[in-house]
Amino acid sequence: MLTLSQIKQRLPYYYESGISLHFTSAPGRGKSTVIAEAPIIVGRVLGKRLGIVTINAAMLTPMHLMGFGVPKHSEDHSEMIFTDPFFWTTDEGKRLNEYDGGIVFIDEVDKADIEFPNDLLRELDRMEFYVYETREMVRARHRPLVIITSNNEKELPDAFLRRCFFHYIKFPDKETMQ
Repeated sequence: MLTLSQIKQRLPYYYESGISLHFTSAPGRGKSTVIAEAPIIVGRVLGKRLGIVTINAAMLTPMHLMGFGVPKHSEDHSEMIFTDPFFWTTDEGKRLNEYDGGIVFIDEVDKADIEFPNDLLRELDRMEFYVYETREMVRARHRPLVIITSNNEKELPDAFLRRCFFHYIKFPDKETMQ
C-alpha cells in the first residue's frame, strides 16, 4: 500500500518504465487529483512537455476505441471523416502526438461496460490501435503512461489486471491529515 505522496514521488519512474498503472481505493481518496498533477510532476523531473487525456470509463462505448465516422457533405460529393479515437485527444483539445509524451488517465474503469477492460488489452500491450473503417494502424509516437483507477466496485478481468502494476492507496494516517 502506498500513500498519495509516495505515488507522486514515483510518477517519473513509472513514466520512464512504460508500465501501465492501476490504482484502487475507496471513492474520494484523491486518486484523480494526483493524476491530474502527473503531467506537471513528470514533466518537471524529466524536462518534457506532457499532455494528458482524461477518460471517464463509465461513459465509454466500444466506438470510442476506434473513433467515430462523421458525414461531411458538400455541393458535389459526400464523404465520411473519422474522428481520432478517444485516447488521442488531450484535455486541451490537441493530439497526444503533439507533445513530448503523455499520460492517458482512465478513471473508474470498474464502472465501464464489463467488456471494456478486455477491449483495451491489445492497446495496453502495444500502444497501437487499428481503426477498421479507415484500415489504419495508429501508433503512439511516445509511449504514454497509462494510469487506470477503480473504486473496487466490481472485479476486473485477470488478463487486464496482469498488464497493470497495481497499487492500493491507503487512507491517510492522522499525521498526514494534519
